[in-house]
Amino acid sequence: LEAGSAEAAFKLGFCFREGDGVDKDPEQALEYFRKAAELGSVFAFCCIANLLYLRGEIEEAMLNFRKAAVCGWSDDGLFSQLRVGFRVGFITKEEYAFTLREHQVACDEMKSDARERCNALMARAPTMAL
Repeated sequence: LEAGSAEAAFKLGFCFREGDGVDKDPEQALEYFRKAAELGSVFAFCCIANLLYLRGEIEEAMLNFRKAAVCGWSDDGLFSQLRVGFRVGFITKEEYAFTLREHQVACDEMKSDARERCNALMARAPTMAL
């Protein structure tokens, strides 16, 4: 981690969350996922949010779900959490609208012809081994 690897921090967070090779330790997992997010891992925001949600820190969890969406992370579970957060009042209408708009901006910025061709190829051959 001294070299600043988001991937290494994320993997350590996963190990501590799952107890893979180490004792399960949600606090250590949270620390490593936060480091991974700081180093650029967008998915780490979802992992942070899930751990916070389990601890009952719903507002902080929703903030991290929103960060993941604004960075362009697309996942049905993420958007389900955001919808629930909005419906029960943990996310305001303005925050929800902002999150959806910025998610679209991030996704538009990541579009390219090569990415579209790759996605089309993968859709036609979902069982193809990589």
